[in-house]
Amino acid sequence: MAAPDQYLRASDAEREQVIEDLRQHAADGRLTMDEFEQRVAEALAATTRGDLEPVLRELPALERAPQSRPRARRQVRLPSGRAVLIAAAVVFAVIMTLQGMWWIIFPLMGVLGGGSGRCASKWSGHDHRTRHRAGSADLPDERELIRV
Repeated sequence: MAAPDQYLRASDAEREQVIEDLRQHAADGRLTMDEFEQRVAEALAATTRGDLEPVLRELPALERAPQSRPRARRQVRLPSGRAVLIAAAVVFAVIMTLQGMWWIIFPLMGVLGGGSGRCASKWSGHDHRTRHRAGSADLPDERELIRV
């Protein structure tokens, strides 16, 4: 009795695998070029898995290497623009210091140290620019904020 899957239709990948096996057998000297061409034609004409079995008649089974699954690539996060700017400024400051221009560090500290845009007063919770744009109608009087 025949195997139950011999009546299933053969896929293109299965045909290609049989042809690859035939190539290997021809390279090993088990098939002549005429036999190879004839069997490749049979493999391409096969419609079921049962039609592919006779193509490999009289040939030993080949050892297949285990198929490895492709590895998932790691996602690499690029540094933010601010981090790159800070790193470049530090490198620049070190180079300038080694060249004897140590004073360049102070303007860099001012540029890179600030930037939060927050007022340094006790008037916390509000942005300094918002305070001046809003006007004094909805904000507390400055005299209430200054306590001696």
